[in-house]
Amino acid sequence: MKKVNVLLLAIFIVALFLRLAVIVLYDNGKMLRNQFYASDELSYSQIATNCLAGKGLVTDNGNYVRRGPVYPLFLAFIFMLFGHSIVVVRIIQAIIGALTCVIIFSLGKEAFDLLVGLLSALLSAIYWPFILQPMYLLTEVVFTALLCLSFYLFLHYFNTRSILTLFFAALLFSLAALCRAIILYFLPVLLIWIGVIHR
Repeated sequence: MKKVNVLLLAIFIVALFLRLAVIVLYDNGKMLRNQFYASDELSYSQIATNCLAGKGLVTDNGNYVRRGPVYPLFLAFIFMLFGHSIVVVRIIQAIIGALTCVIIFSLGKEAFDLLVGLLSALLSAIYWPFILQPMYLLTEVVFTALLCLSFYLFLHYFNTRSILTLFFAALLFSLAALCRAIILYFLPVLLIWIGVIHR
């Protein structure tokens, strides 16, 4: 078990290093500037800033948003603690992305076995689209973390039948849906699966 923990720590360090390296080195360090590089980033930043100002989940032109509230609130919390620093958001998202690799290990281990968990974590650590995600103020990093942790807890519930585990799995799934509503299309499948295991 100690060897597994060392391997898992190494995977986390590799994942974090790659994500931070891309932030520092990408296009001559442009990600170290407090600038936006994707069209939706400005909108999320505006919503978070206005939320902190007590205006609610609105854009600068006063329109109420048609986006899930979880990611703007995530940004608002970071802005409250560290000021309006986009670079800090990118660094925190890099940490979350690396931690998601650890969650993916637990998910793979719970669903299959230890080897599958380690291979899944390693692949997620070096998967290029995952490495790029923390650079942008978009929902993907937070959504992926919430979804993976939710699915891990659902599988853990399947093996333990712990109602508390089911509660937290459903809570995290709900937060993921409030981050990106597209996951709600999976809800009927999830309810059928829960129903089947209780037959």
